Formats: sequence, structure tokens, C-alpha cells
Amino acid sequence: MDPDTGVLKAQTVEGYVAVLGLLKCGKIWFCPPCSAAIRNGRSAEVTKGTVAWIRGGGLAYLVTFTPRHAHSDRLDALMDAIQGTRAPGQDEVEAIGAEVEAVKAELEAAKAAVREAVEVARLGAPKGAKKAAMAAARDEAAPLLADLGRWLDHARGAARAKRRQAGAYQRLITGGVWAGRPDRDETGIRDRIGYIGMIRATEVTVGLASGWHPHIHAIVLVGGRTEGKGRDKVLKTRPDGTWDTFEPGEAALEEWEDEWRAVWTRALAQADPHFRPSDTCEIPGCKCAGKGHGVDFKRLETVRDAEKFGEYLAKTQDGKDPANELTRADMKDAYGENMTP
Repeated sequence: MDPDTGVLKAQTVEGYVAVLGLLKCGKIWFCPPCSAAIRNGRSAEVTKGTVAWIRGGGLAYLVTFTPRHAHSDRLDALMDAIQGTRAPGQDEVEAIGAEVEAVKAELEAAKAAVREAVEVARLGAPKGAKKAAMAAARDEAAPLLADLGRWLDHARGAARAKRRQAGAYQRLITGGVWAGRPDRDETGIRDRIGYIGMIRATEVTVGLASGWHPHIHAIVLVGGRTEGKGRDKVLKTRPDGTWDTFEPGEAALEEWEDEWRAVWTRALAQADPHFRPSDTCEIPGCKCAGKGHGVDFKRLETVRDAEKFGEYLAKTQDGKDPANELTRADMKDAYGENMTP
């Protein structure tokens, strides 16, 4: 900002390095200083919210979702499989709809013309030959009607293909097993574990050996009772104003983990059998505990800093900061020869 002063590097009392004298663009993707500042703020927000939830009696899990991937896999195909396809723009939707309606109109016009031709054949044929004449008129028009019918099917198929297709992530939080079936007065896994919501982020690395590796990190908050439905759903509170939290049973938590692993694996296999992660693992000492590499669950705990008298999220058994896993892609080194953005 100041050509006389130039860029200044300083260090805060906490030990963080700060860069001063730079214009701030506020772009998280393309500007290293702005990215670091924004991500640091987000990390603090994630930590604050998660710690407050655990302190209030709730549970939090760091869950990582990964597809199988190889050097030959395209990033767009992997992203569509895990996050779903993009919805078409309004102009494209209108163009597709207009094409379907045009084909339908042409087919209806052709059917009307055939009916008219059949009636003309009936009137013009001598007595005793009318049915044969009408059948001949229908047979003559049949190829045209069949072509128009196939054209309409093709147009409708193209319209369906353009609709947004749900990815493996969307499949996790939909369906009767997860959400329950209100029409049958049945609760789902969501209610049995007290699911409140999640904070999630998608991370992408790339390597020479294994290619693109997109994966999702999420901090999932459970153990809360809610009331209301849809947008009106709120967290229940007790008479003293505290959150109405509870400890989900081991059976419910295990059911949740098994369901998400099964849904994630099945959805990826439907998108492309090659993306299907392994169900089991026989690698000695592997942290997946024999349950495969598609979905990894780590329960989060808090720890009190005796020096600062603050409460923080404890690092996972891998030595990682859960909040940084979601937000601080700028601080990460990918495994092996993989590269981060």
C-alpha cells in the first residue's frame, strides 16, 4: 500500500507471522495472505462452535469421506460422484423444455393428420372394403408416428439427463432409513442419534501416481433433541435455558456408522464401479479398524489449556487439529508426492 514503507513482516505475541502493508483483496482461492487470514478466522469459528456444543453435553465427530481413485480418473467425474452434478442454467432449462414441447406438438399434429387420412380412406372405399382401406392408411402413417415417438422419448431423456443428479454426499442425509418415515410414524437414524447438523469442506489433492483425490471432511454434531420440521426445526432447550442434549446409545451410533458407510459405498459404485471404496481392510495397524477406507469416524473431545485457561478441540489420534482439517488447506502437505492447490 505504501511504496516508501514497502511490505513489513512482523510476529504477534502468540507467535504468528503477520504480513503488513499489502492491499487486501479478500479472495480465499487466489491470494495467499487473504486466504490465510480468512481460513484462520473460519478455523476459530469452527473450534468455538464445536467446543460449545461438546461443553453443552453434545457429541461431535470428525468424519472423512473418500472415493477410490486412480491416475486415469477424471476430477469432474469424481466430483460428480461425491457431490452431485450441477443443475443446468435457466436458459438451458427453458431450451430443453421448448424442444420437448415442440416434439409433442409435432406428434399430436401427425396423429390428427393420420385420423383425417383414415377417415378419408373410409369414406372413399366401397362397401366391404372400408376396414382394409382404413388399416392401409394407418399402416402407411405408422413409420412416421414411430419416428416421432422415438424423437419425443429422446428429447425427454435428454431433459432428464440435464437434471441435477444427487451425489454420494446427498444420499447420506436423505431417505427413510436416515430421516424416518413420518407417514408411518417411524423415526430414523437422524433422530436416534440426535443429529443437529454438520460443518463440512471438500479438499482436493493430486499426485503423479494416484491422480486426483477429492475428499470431504465434516464435523458432525449429534446428541441434541429438536422440535419442529423443515425450516422451522429448532434445538430444544431445558427450563434453565441450556440445550437439551443426550448421550446416544452405542447401538444407535454403530447403526449410524454402518449406514453411512453402506450408503457412501453403494452410491459411489452406482456412479462408477471403479470409485467404490473397500468395505474391509486387512492392513496391520491401519487406523480404519478393519472397516475400509471410504468413511472414517473420529469422536472429538475437548482439552483445557492450562496456560491460557481456554478450552480447545483435542487433536485426533493422527495428531491433526479437527478444525484445521476443514479450513486450513493452505497449511497442509499432501501425502507422498501429492500436491495441494
